[in-house]
Amino acid sequence: MALQPELSQAGQGRRGAQKFTEKWQSSISGVLFGRSASYAPDSAELARARARWATPVNRPSLRLLLWSAALLAFLVWSWQGVGADVVKLVREIADAQPIIEQFADPDWSILQDAIDATVVTVQMSVIGVLGASIISLPLGLLAARNVASTPVYMGTRLFLSFVRCVPDLVWAICFVVIVGLGPFAGTLAIVVGSSGSFGKLFAESIESVDPKPVDAVRATGAPNISASVWGILPQAFPMLLSYILFYWESTVRNAAIFGLVGAGGIGQLIDLHLGLLRYDRLAVDIVCIFVAVVMIDRISALIRSRLL
Repeated sequence: MALQPELSQAGQGRRGAQKFTEKWQSSISGVLFGRSASYAPDSAELARARARWATPVNRPSLRLLLWSAALLAFLVWSWQGVGADVVKLVREIADAQPIIEQFADPDWSILQDAIDATVVTVQMSVIGVLGASIISLPLGLLAARNVASTPVYMGTRLFLSFVRCVPDLVWAICFVVIVGLGPFAGTLAIVVGSSGSFGKLFAESIESVDPKPVDAVRATGAPNISASVWGILPQAFPMLLSYILFYWESTVRNAAIFGLVGAGGIGQLIDLHLGLLRYDRLAVDIVCIFVAVVMIDRISALIRSRLL
């Protein structure tokens, strides 16, 4: 009986030591990692983790080695195909010094013309992205496996692939021939060129939604159109909006290139200044595009924070 108090005191001491260890571990983990400990002391999870960490890394399998060798051979083949010559690049970069000097001293006398052309470019991108989004939404539904039948799905996918395989600059040239020079041709090129990419991205977003709400809507006897509107689009809306905002920024850069073929915007000034070798004025054009892209990025971030 005399040993009972001593055993009780020993048990309390062990429990106190264990609590101290847990508190110490939690404090250290919070300081080092900003969170509580992943495993409790002397737990089965900790023992398994220690055994896993103590196991040496297995040697790579033959399949992994073969895939790595194939990837390396593919990269070497690609490098040889582009004719890359880093030594020549470093040796000849001194020839670009006159261009760099003109870029460092922009001709701000054309600033107002560059701003006006940049505003037109932004307007082209806004209308173009909006039109592409409206066209691509039904195309995305028809190209989604969980919405359309197999023949419709395959046909729409082939159509979107065809639209994407045509470069945007080619679309701009086609519309310049059809409607004439000016920003309207560039806007149409953005609408058609972007609809191919939007349609594919929208379809993949629609295919990734949770099917349970869609099944619930269809269980009420609603047709596919109602199921798509009330069960699919609300789930896919955040991803769709993210794609639209991202492409809005990239479309500004594409619209600047369309001006090279007479499709309006800042690209016409870029083409003019490149032809005259006026890199000091080209620097002003690039600064205007940079400011426009930064503003669009901030607006996109504001829209995401309010709607997503």
